[in-house]
Amino acid sequence: MKNLSLGEKRMRINFSSQKPGNTYYIKRNAAEIINVLEAFKIDPRNNENIENARLIAIAQTEIEKAAEIAVKAVTDGSENEKDLISFGNFVLSEERDQYISQRENRGRVHHSDLANWKDSL
Repeated sequence: MKNLSLGEKRMRINFSSQKPGNTYYIKRNAAEIINVLEAFKIDPRNNENIENARLIAIAQTEIEKAAEIAVKAVTDGSENEKDLISFGNFVLSEERDQYISQRENRGRVHHSDLANWKDSL
C-alpha cells in the first residue's frame, strides 16, 4: 500500500476505494494544495518562520473545510446510501463466507468485513 501524503491523509483519499468523479477531483486538488503548503512550511529557506507556519496551518485547515463543503455541494448523499446497501449485500453474500473460518463469526460484522468489502469493489 502506498504511503499517503499529508494532504491525502487529511482529505481521506483512499486509492483502493476512491472512484474518479467530482468528489475525487475536489479532494485530490485540495490534497495537492495542502502538500504544496506543507513543503513550503518545512523548506529550510524559510528559517523556521513561526508566523509563516501559523498561517500555513490555518490555510490548510480552511482548505480542508472548503473541500468538504464543495463535496457536499456536488453530491446528493446517495453515494452513502449506495455504499451502505452494497456493504449489506456483501455481509449477506457467499463471497463473505470464504473469509470467515469459524461458523459462529458469521452472525457478527467485523472490521475485516469492511476491508474485505472495499477490496471486492
